[in-house]
Amino acid sequence: MYVFIIFGAISFAVSVLSLIFLSDLPSTATFLSERERMIAIDRVAENKQAVKTHHFKSYQAWQAVRDPKTWLLFVMVVGAQVPNSALSTFASMIVRSFGSDTLWTQYLQVPGGAVQLLETSSAAFSSPATPHASTPAASP
Repeated sequence: MYVFIIFGAISFAVSVLSLIFLSDLPSTATFLSERERMIAIDRVAENKQAVKTHHFKSYQAWQAVRDPKTWLLFVMVVGAQVPNSALSTFASMIVRSFGSDTLWTQYLQVPGGAVQLLETSSAAFSSPATPHASTPAASP
C-alpha cells in the first residue's frame, strides 16, 4: 500500500514542478538565452507550428482524424494501458490470495508486460515509416 502512496506523491511532485518550470511557448522559456529563444521562435515559425490559439478549427480536427500517425499513437497508448488496468495492477495480490507463492504471481505479470513492450515498440517503429503524416509520434 505504501508503494502506491510513495509513487503517487513522486508523480504529483514532478507534475507540479513541470507545471511551474516548463513553459508552453519558446518566447516564454526562461531556461533559454535570448539567442536560443530567437532560434526556437524562428524554427517554430519556419515549420508553421505551435501558433497558440484558443479557437477551434474543424478542418484541423478532421485532419487529425485522417492522419495515420494519430491512429498509430492512439493504438500505442491504448495498447500500453490495457495491461496496466486495475486487473493487472492487483493481479498478483488476487492470485496470492488463492494460495500461490509470490514468485508465481510475478510470473503471471510477464505476459502483460510483453504485450505492452511489443505494442509500444511496434507503434514507435512503424510511425516514422508512415509518409505524409502530420502528427509526430514517439520513436526510440
